Amino acid sequence: MVEGRIKKIDLPHRTVTITTTQDNQELTLTFPEGANIEVVEPTTLGTMGGNLGDLREGYFVEVE
Repeated sequence: MVEGRIKKIDLPHRTVTITTTQDNQELTLTFPEGANIEVVEPTTLGTMGGNLGDLREGYFVEVE
C-alpha cells in the first residue's frame, strides 16, 4: 500500500499524480475506465463509492 497526496488529476487520460508521504516520490497512476474509487464522505468521514471525477487535488489517498 502507498499513501500520498494528490498533486495532479488528468481526467481525459484517467491519470492521477501523487506525492508519497513516506519518501516524497511522485507516482503517476492510470485508472481503467469505469474504475470504482472509495472517497471519504466529508460529513460522516466514512467512505462512499465514487469515480475519478470525485477526487480533488490535495486529497490524501491510499493506493493498494
